[in-house]
Amino acid sequence: MEKYLQGDDSPEARLRFDAWFHNMQPDTTADLSKEELEQTMQRMQNRLHTATKQKHVFSIRRVAAVAAAVIVIIGLSSAFKRDSFLFNILHPVRETIVATVMGESKIVKLTDGSSIHLNENSSITYTNRDEREITLQGEAFFEVAKRPEHPFIVKAGKAQIRVLGTSFNVSINKSDSGVVVAVKDGLISLQHDKEEVLLPAGTIGITDRKIIHANIDNYLSWMNGKLLFENAALKDVVAELGNIYHVNIRIGNASLEKMHLTLQYKHVPLSDILNVICNSLDLQYVEQHGTIIIQSALQD
Repeated sequence: MEKYLQGDDSPEARLRFDAWFHNMQPDTTADLSKEELEQTMQRMQNRLHTATKQKHVFSIRRVAAVAAAVIVIIGLSSAFKRDSFLFNILHPVRETIVATVMGESKIVKLTDGSSIHLNENSSITYTNRDEREITLQGEAFFEVAKRPEHPFIVKAGKAQIRVLGTSFNVSINKSDSGVVVAVKDGLISLQHDKEEVLLPAGTIGITDRKIIHANIDNYLSWMNGKLLFENAALKDVVAELGNIYHVNIRIGNASLEKMHLTLQYKHVPLSDILNVICNSLDLQYVEQHGTIIIQSALQD
């Protein structure tokens, strides 16, 4: 703790310091206004900063005595609890942002053992207070370490995903801001507009739409480079491609929806996939106002 007070910002020193603060308990109370409380805290903060800059050596006994005296004056048993005024002064929130650009992906390792594989043009944000609460923009695959006492939360658009320990993919649809969650292992909770659904392994959850069973590996194609459809109806293939590539795709004629195909493809630009499908089934595709339409090859 003395090393921490002298500038050692190692995780172990910080944890020991936090534990000491949490154990501090005042034995008297006094009423202070909010302004008086803030002034007292500011004076204490300024004195500690000044002494640190002057390289004064702190002893635990001395700091404990000063802190205890301040607590007695404040009269708040919660003065050193996490998210309290004093705790926030001594431990300011530091935000970490990890982002990728076009053609780039990154793997982020968290201190709890969880890992996040970030797709291109995506970002995650978390703080030093809680690395198990992540804000996502874009797409990422999560492998979450199990900690039953502390759920892992992903905030994506208007949706929130809550898990204890599992692996899953989350992506935000660029066309309508809907969130697509593909669960590879475990069980997760998907919350949206005060509604909650549980998604077991092998299911896809789509906000504002439905829960479907699908080949989860197809939703990880941005990582493994593979797509696989086995005797699948064209209607289902089109729906999955729309979810995976975040585009609007529809079939121009209902009579084509029940056509079936088997497709295994590596390296997965959408245009190549559409060409393979159309060549296999004697179809064509056109783009109109941002929507891809698959139709008969004889159709104008």
